[in-house]
Parts: sequence; C-alpha cells; structure tokens
Amino acid sequence: MKKLLLGTLVLLAFNAAVIITQMSCNKDAKADTPAPGTTALKQLDLVLFLNYGKGANNEITSEVWTCKLDGTGKTKVNITLPAKIKVGEEASLTPDGKTIVFGAYEIVSTTPNYKEKDAGIYTCPIEGGIAKKIVDGNPLDNYYNTLQGAY
Repeated sequence: MKKLLLGTLVLLAFNAAVIITQMSCNKDAKADTPAPGTTALKQLDLVLFLNYGKGANNEITSEVWTCKLDGTGKTKVNITLPAKIKVGEEASLTPDGKTIVFGAYEIVSTTPNYKEKDAGIYTCPIEGGIAKKIVDGNPLDNYYNTLQGAY
C-alpha cells in the first residue's frame, strides 16, 4: 500500500511539473515572420504544367503551360530551344515564380525507331523566350538528369 501511495505522489508531482512548464512557455508564434537571413515565401496563385502529345513519326512532344490555381487563365509558354531539343517530362518554377526550370531531351533518330537522349536542364523566363542550358545532358545512354526542386 505504501508503494502504491508513493507511486501516486510521484506521478502527481510529475504531472504538476509538466503543467507548470506548459503554463510558463510563451505560446505566441509569428508564422509570418521569416527567420533572420531568409525571405518569406508567398503563394503565387500559379500552376505550371506540361501538355503531352504525339507529333509526326510518333515522336512525343510536350508544351509548358501555366494557369491560376482555380484553373483559369491558361497560357502556353513559348520556349525557344535548339534544333532537335524538346522539353522533357519535368518542369518546376523557382520560388519567386519568375523562372521555369525543366529537363530536356534530344531527338537522336526517328527512323527506324524513335530514339532520344538526355539534353540537360534548362531555364527560361515565365513569359517565355530563349532557353538557357544550366546543366549538360548525361552522356550515357538511358541515363537522364532529373529535377529535385532545390533552388
């Protein structure tokens, strides 16, 4: 009986300590204030997506498009790439929403079989324009660079 009473007192003291600790903590959090040396991210109300289709010779073509979060305002982003270079399967926006980062591939042949290889990673302004290569393509067959989203 003594052990039970002693155990109860220890648990009561522990609970009291936890309650006092919680009461003494400052619960005011300011989520809108970025940490020193960083910038706050804001929602852009912008969706970036790729539109795929099959072109001549069954080659897969892709286009970069944007729209608002509610699906309105669909706009094709006209990107100028070198000959035989096509937008790949991955694209992302930089956090400020001003630049598109995307993978690309090069069409090596269309006959007798369609063949492509990695052409690297490119950037382009959100308004469209001439793409700039920032990472060279992987020289090995069947190996591709992929975007992972760190900017």
